[in-house]
Amino acid sequence: MSDIIDFLTSYANGQETDNSLETYLTTQIQKTLQDNHYRIQQGSRKEFWILFKHTFLNLSEKECLINLIKFARNVVAGDLNNQQFA
Repeated sequence: MSDIIDFLTSYANGQETDNSLETYLTTQIQKTLQDNHYRIQQGSRKEFWILFKHTFLNLSEKECLINLIKFARNVVAGDLNNQQFA
């Protein structure tokens, strides 16, 4: 699965585990560091922020919360529009 929206939706529906979410987010964090266009594109998606909030609220005591926060930090870095979405 290559789209973060699809992956977070699958996670919310119980089709993905905490470990698979953590692994997926690790690869996506690296992608945001290597691909500026991808980073900006993800941060500008309303659907991402809706799913981010839902996922964030459900991960309060789980290890993969750190990677979700890192990904969100990366997609708003240096882009005022994305920061306003967040």
